[in-house]
Amino acid sequence: MPKHARCARSAKPATRIVCLGGSAGALAAYRTILRAVPPDSGMAFIIVAHRRLGFDHLLGPLLEAVTSMPVSAITQRQRVQPNTVVLLPAAHDVAIAGGRLVLSPRRRSGRRPTTITRFLQSLAIEAGGRAVAVILSGFADDGSAALGSIKIVGGTTFAQANAPYADMPRHAIETGHVDFVLSSEEIGRALALLSEAPAPLSLM
Repeated sequence: MPKHARCARSAKPATRIVCLGGSAGALAAYRTILRAVPPDSGMAFIIVAHRRLGFDHLLGPLLEAVTSMPVSAITQRQRVQPNTVVLLPAAHDVAIAGGRLVLSPRRRSGRRPTTITRFLQSLAIEAGGRAVAVILSGFADDGSAALGSIKIVGGTTFAQANAPYADMPRHAIETGHVDFVLSSEEIGRALALLSEAPAPLSLM
């Protein structure tokens, strides 16, 4: 049986839409988190990473090795499906609207990347309390400016405590809009609870 056939796509909407936002040093965290999440959790995972052109073919196989969920690059107007992992192509931004992912050429605000921020802003509008933002290892502060939007609509936010490059998680924490500061292993276990938890998530 093909690997992807073991994780059938559902006509139902995803119970949560999880953005894993990362940059330098985030690969190990992606793998750790996806390894911990059941393949039938009902969640959709969207990996929004800062990647250079020419490296798109490397990430997919590394993630397929740790999960039986289908892993693929985002295509234009692709519908968000539960129990899947999709990857942002290099040199692109992405937004979500009407249950679909919309690609555009990557923009920058000065020298700082804003790809994760832009996606999370659209995710807050689209998913409300089903939105989950996970800020992982990386330089600068991408993602931080959108965490307040996620919290206002009842979404859930995480920052990585053990990040090898701590700028992105640190800036996220400083906003005061991060619910849980956890290691990548702990984030994986926490996300595994989401399929049965009502929105917003409580781990207390």
